[in-house]
Amino acid sequence: MKPARFDYIRAETLSEAHIALAEDGNDARVIAGGQTLLPMLSMRLARPKVLIDIMHLPELQKIKADGSAIRIGAAVRQAELLAWPELAKSQPLLAAALPWVGYAQTRNRGTVCGSVPPNPATG
Repeated sequence: MKPARFDYIRAETLSEAHIALAEDGNDARVIAGGQTLLPMLSMRLARPKVLIDIMHLPELQKIKADGSAIRIGAAVRQAELLAWPELAKSQPLLAAALPWVGYAQTRNRGTVCGSVPPNPATG
């Protein structure tokens, strides 16, 4: 099956992504890696009117050590986090687990944040 029609916005700035989300609300979906959303679109389980691509926003591609925690941008791919030199020192359990997440192909495309299920309390 093919996805239903939708408009596509490749956000050039974080502000552009925010504006598109504000305008389209529940009719919009954000995409970065697409490992979950693309199959849902193809099976028509998701039918957004607008797809907002955030993958090319530099602000969302950063990994930063913050004390004993790390901050991972929404557009950081799993493979990028795995290759980050600080990972084993900062988060040894995550460094040990990440090679076992999916396959190399999905780690090269899938984002870390896209792999985290949403909090039911916040949606």
